[in-house]
Amino acid sequence: MTGGGRPLISMREALSDPQLLGNALSGDCWRAWRILLIAAMGEALDEDERAIFDRLTDRQREPLVRVEERPRWPSIWPVSLTIETFWRSASGRLS
Repeated sequence: MTGGGRPLISMREALSDPQLLGNALSGDCWRAWRILLIAAMGEALDEDERAIFDRLTDRQREPLVRVEERPRWPSIWPVSLTIETFWRSASGRLS
């Protein structure tokens, strides 16, 4: 992350780069997760992604700001923590 707290690379880019997260959540079965991660990082979604986001969250728009809260579902805390840890670590290496 930069001094202002912004990542040096977007979540969308990280999810498409095989040297970052590109191989971790690949394939159609992970599409919804990728969309949620992109939205959670405050990035804009396209129309198709927004429709899936709406179905999953019952919200018509993504937040457009990084979400700082932990998920309410304990079963996905390890995933959330892993991604957050990776993100902080990768951002430091990219600077």
